[in-house]
Amino acid sequence: MCMWRRRFHSPETACVDMEKVIEVPSLIYSEGMQLAAAEECAICLSEYAIGERIRILEKCRHGFHMQCIERWLNSCSSCPICRANSR
Repeated sequence: MCMWRRRFHSPETACVDMEKVIEVPSLIYSEGMQLAAAEECAICLSEYAIGERIRILEKCRHGFHMQCIERWLNSCSSCPICRANSR
């Protein structure tokens, strides 16, 4: 059973292989960092803080808080912004 299953999904929801999630690169957010989207996480809508670890999806270059995108990818295989397949 997945530890990051979202509350509103059924128990039958298939979990993403956590090895695939770990493959998504992570970076430390710094001032002036060039991301493909706004300077906030589109999942939780909080701005990134300097020194915070974020993950960048390789295909679309959208960035998210690590915890937010790990939870998202556990239930969905696409980018929450542009819906590009993350695998």
